[in-house]
Amino acid sequence: MSVQRSGSIVNVSSTMGIRGAARNALYVASKHAVEGLTKSAALEAAPFNIRVNAVAPGPIQTEMLDRITGSEQGKATMLATVPLQRAGTPEEIADAIVFVASDKASFMTGKFLESTADERLREASGLSARATGLYWILHCTQNLSKKY
Repeated sequence: MSVQRSGSIVNVSSTMGIRGAARNALYVASKHAVEGLTKSAALEAAPFNIRVNAVAPGPIQTEMLDRITGSEQGKATMLATVPLQRAGTPEEIADAIVFVASDKASFMTGKFLESTADERLREASGLSARATGLYWILHCTQNLSKKY
């Protein structure tokens, strides 16, 4: 990428790396490290016109989510804190990564795209769960439905 003087690197972290989580110190520390790496690499790569960003998914429907929550009740409790009241899908995270890597995000470097609307956003906006999700979609992922 440095030879061609352009490029985009997208790291994958977690919202837990941004906000923390009780009883998950090692996982949180590893994801927080991705935040520092992303910011430092963005500064180092910028002179070569290489962007470095990260996508930080919230709860995604995977075996890991099942393992962490332990039961359907545990999963329901966790998802109750997500304004959209559901887990994301791996495909939705892939779409977010494609967006961040694309020219649609060409002036973005050293940043994290949190690919969930969390409770803080709902509280700050005063919006309902459905409206909060719509707000996030309209302001953070315009044109994501296009295939790049």
